[in-house]
Amino acid sequence: MNDPLEILFQELTDTLEDSLPSAYWKHRRLRDRREDALLETLDQRQRQLLEDYQESEWDCTEQRERAVFLAAFQLARALR
Repeated sequence: MNDPLEILFQELTDTLEDSLPSAYWKHRRLRDRREDALLETLDQRQRQLLEDYQESEWDCTEQRERAVFLAAFQLARALR
């Protein structure tokens, strides 16, 4: 990984949790409780489907975050 933007993006995402607002953590705990409640209702096959879905969703989120970061960085360069 030699691309400076990729290095910067990775560093930012690696340290992001340190700077998230308290509201994020409140919503995260609520989401986790709801996920736990849902998991209790699922059989093994359904759990696997949910885990597969969550993995795909994470991959999409990561790509979207990367695209937003790059677009914002390019916009900042253009406005300079």
